[in-house]
Amino acid sequence: MEYNRAVERGIPRLIFFMHDDHPVRAADVETGDGTAKLKKLKERIGEQRVAGFFQSRADLRALVIDSLSRGRESNAAEFHYVCPIPPPP
Repeated sequence: MEYNRAVERGIPRLIFFMHDDHPVRAADVETGDGTAKLKKLKERIGEQRVAGFFQSRADLRALVIDSLSRGRESNAAEFHYVCPIPPPP
């Protein structure tokens, strides 16, 4: 629902998927009804947009910082979804 609402409102979305080579603990894996829902969401999002794949926490951190800095280089008012940034006094 959160992702769908962001799409409806035109809020920028950065999506990072875990690479197949990333080590996973059993406690980190979704089980039960959530498994099918998560798989379906990942398939849908994967077709639309993926900002990157990470293999470690450090890799994910670097991807997030890089993606956010690229968004900042563009017009900051476009990235701010609540209202335009007012001009300085």
